[in-house]
Amino acid sequence: MSRWLQVNPDAEEFAKRLQTEGSKVKVEFLVSSYDIPEAVRGSYNKEKDRFVIEFKYIGDEPTKAEPQDNYVTFVIGKNSSRLYRIEIDVKALRVEKVELRMKIKDKVKKTLNNLIQKPINRLRQDNYRLTQKALSEIEDELYSPLL
Repeated sequence: MSRWLQVNPDAEEFAKRLQTEGSKVKVEFLVSSYDIPEAVRGSYNKEKDRFVIEFKYIGDEPTKAEPQDNYVTFVIGKNSSRLYRIEIDVKALRVEKVELRMKIKDKVKKTLNNLIQKPINRLRQDNYRLTQKALSEIEDELYSPLL
């Protein structure tokens, strides 16, 4: 199992600031610190022939699998719908080792974009965006087990 990579995606850019017209009242909506991943790791599971990306948060909860297509499964929190894992079926992708890393990176980006566009839980859309941002910050090191 690979080590956890610390991430610090800037949740501030997801803050929503509203001001009622003609009013001095400002309302600010911030992303909960419980929705911001603290760390990410990627590993290759030889027994299952899967590349797994895991997200670590404050707190823990039971999870459930949400298959996205023939290659990718999201594992989300049963209560929060936070994204805990992305599992990519390497065998089903049927790619050569040389192109494996690029193919998996592309597949992860595409399915995360789809998740953001059509969220499992629309109230967790910021969590999905933050996980995407966290992945982009450390993607070279994250996908290193595929070399």
